[in-house]
Amino acid sequence: MLPVYMDHLLCPTLTDEQFATEVHHINGEGEDAGVVYCEMQDYESDISQLVSWKCKELFYPDKCSYRVETGGRLENLRSSCTNEKVRHFHRRFYDPCNMTVIVCGQINHEQVLAAVESVEERILQDPQRSEIRRNFVRPFRSP
Repeated sequence: MLPVYMDHLLCPTLTDEQFATEVHHINGEGEDAGVVYCEMQDYESDISQLVSWKCKELFYPDKCSYRVETGGRLENLRSSCTNEKVRHFHRRFYDPCNMTVIVCGQINHEQVLAAVESVEERILQDPQRSEIRRNFVRPFRSP
């Protein structure tokens, strides 16, 4: 399963129809909808989350990753999130140079390494990814 999971993370195939269903769309009643949107809507109505976000804004500087809400904010999901932006984000940040694979339990090390290597070799040979990797800047590290 590890190569399948890694391939899913490194080479997503999110179609426009899947994006609308999973992330955001306007339903037949003119309301915002989508799995991610509804999850974030619940999240943003939770008082403990609102307090946590405010604390993070006060405690951490602007470029600190601890300050960021990784699931997105409703306003951004409504106004600026597109499938193309999601694809671009994946191409830029979901790469072996920015990943750590953690496998727990009793394992056969050779099998795990062979599984990772099968995906990694294909990814490392992609010319578009090598360009991104050459110019890669870890998120929240640049001024």
